[in-house]
Amino acid sequence: MKRVSAEDVQRVAKSYLVPAHATVGWFVPVQGDAAPAKPAQAPSKRPARSKRPGAGGATETARGERFADRTLHRVLPNGVILDVIANPAVPTVAVSGLVLAGRQEAPAGKPAIPSLAAMMLTRGTTTRDKRAIAALLDDVGASVSIGADLSEATIVGSALSRDVRLLLSVIADEVRHPAFAPDELAKAKSELRADFLRSYESTGIRARDRLSRLIFPKGHPYRAADREEMLASLDAATVADLRSFHRGHYVGSGLILSVAGDVDTAMVAALVDSLFAPIPRGDRPDYDRARTAPNAAERAVETMRGKANMNFTFGEASGLKRTDSEWEAAIVANAALGQSSLTSRIGKRVRDREGLSYTLASRFAWSDYLDGIWMVNVAVAPKNLAKAMHSTREEIERYCKEGITDAEVETQKNYFAGSFRVQLGTNAGVASALAFADKYGFGPRYLDEFPDRVRAVTRDQVDAVIRSRLLPEKLHLVVAGDLDSIPQ
Repeated sequence: MKRVSAEDVQRVAKSYLVPAHATVGWFVPVQGDAAPAKPAQAPSKRPARSKRPGAGGATETARGERFADRTLHRVLPNGVILDVIANPAVPTVAVSGLVLAGRQEAPAGKPAIPSLAAMMLTRGTTTRDKRAIAALLDDVGASVSIGADLSEATIVGSALSRDVRLLLSVIADEVRHPAFAPDELAKAKSELRADFLRSYESTGIRARDRLSRLIFPKGHPYRAADREEMLASLDAATVADLRSFHRGHYVGSGLILSVAGDVDTAMVAALVDSLFAPIPRGDRPDYDRARTAPNAAERAVETMRGKANMNFTFGEASGLKRTDSEWEAAIVANAALGQSSLTSRIGKRVRDREGLSYTLASRFAWSDYLDGIWMVNVAVAPKNLAKAMHSTREEIERYCKEGITDAEVETQKNYFAGSFRVQLGTNAGVASALAFADKYGFGPRYLDEFPDRVRAVTRDQVDAVIRSRLLPEKLHLVVAGDLDSIPQ
């Protein structure tokens, strides 16, 4: 540090503090119905492009060119779906990938296999061990992570754009040629066991998982495995199990890749073709399953001795899929009721006015290719349990009886339209949005259309969702904490 000179600082500043790479946002106050003033545009060395306020790197053309027009969209012969979008604002690249190999695809009686398979992909390949791969990435400041959630395995990569070839080659190697080394499997099993046991001590997760077992029948992919099932699956998992799962699910028909950054789209497309074309096409998972109807309401306790806090969850089968036409109306309906502990009806009452909880949220959860649930999860101190349950249920029943207000509709529509645009302010956000849009068959145009789709939602549409998807008489109640029975 003592050897750093003023010249050193100036040299670094010239290299990294480049005005053309700055992100600039404008706050434009609007009075009444007056249209917001348009900010003056600063001179740019790239007159064809202007940085979106808050972009952090993502751009759009000054003429408002649409994502659908800017994105190179291609389906490889083996079924791999590829999106590439160029953004010359900063010399970085982001990769987002989805593989239809999430926990819902677990073989019967083996709930740990999808998570273990995803964990093992970054632990060495048949050509390089994990230390060699880590050194390759670290030397250029790149990163790759792969993990599995309920619906899919996710691939996230980032690098300087000059290293896009290295980044994609590492991802391809890990997806195509995992070593599944026995010693690494033993470590992965130990880590996953620790993660599961830690989550098992969460009152919120325990309440949610018990709720899933009240709603979904045995054999349903959304029914959470209990403690004994998961630990037995971990203990029994073998390299052969992982190879079989990888062979059946990490296939071209179930893989989506999106690349966003300062890249040549044609070059990246050719590179992806050469790296990923050898993956077998395979079979896409079958999602032809009857929707789950709300069943008779039950009350259940998850007894967790010694816990200082409690979580209670109201929930039911929603019958809602992500591809349903009423999705936008549904997220507006949920948001006004309980999505935020600060602005929703339940939040304002239970948190603000009555001071009974600092953490609560409701969701149409797990709405994907399959239909999911609606739930609200509230964390409380034991002394506040009875009152918080009463207040939460009362707000749900009032909402279902009275419906949403015009003001709530407008507030939530503006929130979802605006937050979606903010998500598209980075290369990583654009890549992720493209991958999920392709997952549901919407394509790149969805990035242009979603704000308009949500702004088109009407109060009548939201009220229709409330009447059809939120049924107070069908709500299950689960309480997790240090108790034996639920207070009346």
